Amino acid sequence: MGNSSWRYGPLALSANHSIGITSWLTPGYRLEATESSVSGGPQVTLGFPFGQAQFVAAGSDDQGQSGAAASFLYQYISPQFGADSEVQWMSPHYSNLSESPAMDRPIVQTNSSATYAFKTVSIGLQHIYAQDRNNDGGQSVFNQISTSMLWAITQRLNLSVTLAHSLPNNQIPANEAFVALSYALNDSTTATVSYTDQQSQSSAVGSLQRNLPYGPGYGYLLQAQGGQNGQQQEAALLQYQTDKGYYQANYYRQDNQDFGSATLAGGIIGIGRRLFLTRPVENGFALVRVPGVKDVECEWSNQSVGVTDGAGDCLYPNLLPYYGNQLGINDRDVPLNYSIGATQKIIAVPYRGGAIVGFPVHKLHQVVGKLVVIEGGKRVAVANGQLTVYAKPEQTSPIGSGGDFYFQDLPTGSFKAQMVYKAGTCSFEIVVPEFDEPLHKMGTLACTRR
Repeated sequence: MGNSSWRYGPLALSANHSIGITSWLTPGYRLEATESSVSGGPQVTLGFPFGQAQFVAAGSDDQGQSGAAASFLYQYISPQFGADSEVQWMSPHYSNLSESPAMDRPIVQTNSSATYAFKTVSIGLQHIYAQDRNNDGGQSVFNQISTSMLWAITQRLNLSVTLAHSLPNNQIPANEAFVALSYALNDSTTATVSYTDQQSQSSAVGSLQRNLPYGPGYGYLLQAQGGQNGQQQEAALLQYQTDKGYYQANYYRQDNQDFGSATLAGGIIGIGRRLFLTRPVENGFALVRVPGVKDVECEWSNQSVGVTDGAGDCLYPNLLPYYGNQLGINDRDVPLNYSIGATQKIIAVPYRGGAIVGFPVHKLHQVVGKLVVIEGGKRVAVANGQLTVYAKPEQTSPIGSGGDFYFQDLPTGSFKAQMVYKAGTCSFEIVVPEFDEPLHKMGTLACTRR
């Protein structure tokens, strides 16, 4: 892909499976195969109070060339201290779907590291060893130790330092020094300057970067680099996305040569009996519905995704598949004359699959007024009773000392009503008109008692 469009290799099988038997034991396997090759083997992950370990073994056969591989990984993570160590071995002719028997490969490779975090400083130590086999029959050895420090000088200013040194028998350049200072201009924009010295060749880089938001918005990267060898590089990247597409422009200049590219990408999703133009769909998606209410902000893990359209729909184009995603709406955008229940829900969707998530709302019909009784041609005040309106559902309101009543969500229409008060009961017809304001004042209602 990229060299010969729409041309693929032969059909292949890739399968893996793991199952948690207990809280500390998870066995599994991996299998890959084509018409002329097969590769796979067992694996097991063990959990301990002091970390976890994983063992993997594999064998392969590719057109009569057999091979084997094995690896061991140990990890320990705590709030202050972390450590891991990985050892991998591969025979000269081991193969899988991404590696043929003839390809260069590390025969033996180890990677061990440890980190410790103080209040504002984190320090790490790492050792890497790799013995590679080359196609020409030779071998190369990489043996390096490095130390790193990350210092949060202030809430916005960070200093990062890495020093690497070659160890005995190393055949690949490995001495390196790196220093970077970054400053957060705001929550999404960072300015960084860095200096690198590798094998007596130094270079400096300055950059200004704004991260692309999860929802509609823009991001960019401006970068310039200069070195001792006279090479200069400049790069600019501009990204912009809406709820209907993704757009990108890229510019790169090196040694007086200019390069540029532009990207336009999007997708179409059919869900909820509607079609939506959207950004490229890479994982899962969901349609949030706030029926009949537009311009309500939709959120994923408290990050803005967009707003509801005229029908009250909002599409979330990229959710983590098979994990609980926190979806929500900003209740401050719901008009005051609407009632809403939950404002957040947890939803899991399949890979490149979708779900419809409803946040039902309905228009409030808050009604207030006063009651009097006409008895013997005289108006008599009603106090300290109860008014029942036989709507669907039936609703009741206490009657105050001045004859006041209040209903939170009384539907519109004509309904039978009955008041119960100290002197007895009185029935009458109550008419609730259509209205748009949050609260409707019905004035004084009279009930004639016969």
